Amino acid sequence: PPVVAKKAEETEPQLKKLLSGFYGRLDVSADYVSKGIDSLPTPPGKAPPVGRNGYQPALSTNKSAIGYRGSHKLNDSLDFIYQAEAYIAITAAPGPSSSNTAQSSVERFGLGYGDSFIGFRGKDWGSIKFGTLYAPYRQSTQRLNPFAEMLGDYNVVMANSGGDNRVEFGTRLAHSIWYDSPVMDG
Repeated sequence: PPVVAKKAEETEPQLKKLLSGFYGRLDVSADYVSKGIDSLPTPPGKAPPVGRNGYQPALSTNKSAIGYRGSHKLNDSLDFIYQAEAYIAITAAPGPSSSNTAQSSVERFGLGYGDSFIGFRGKDWGSIKFGTLYAPYRQSTQRLNPFAEMLGDYNVVMANSGGDNRVEFGTRLAHSIWYDSPVMDG
């Protein structure tokens, strides 16, 4: 019996460490939105907009994700670090999509990649990561975003400098090499 108790004491911290790497968040919102075209006058000789054009309810998956992150100590000053994250779109519908303006045979799905990387972290020099991460602009300003991942997200409002619905400043960079410096002088 004492040997069994000792083995249980040894494995419990390992299990606790393994489980502590999992994280997740569920962020869904119910909105009441408009395309903004319900009150536009119809020019003579033109057809009016088709479909529901006024305010209508909408359900949005903002930034729901599940992931696992952790580290493995290689020596006194170097750790191997890793993270795998998946976004979950609860409001995505399976199958091809079509509307009055577009038809697509591309199947939409509810699971996508999030910030995922492998790398190394040192006590004195910071960390280096290889993988898919958000751009530096977003990383450095996200905590100042009061409407993060919602309709009023600052990436929606100001990050599109080209006017073509791209989010240059808030983009996720695939196949990237990322260096984070250590904190210097506070």
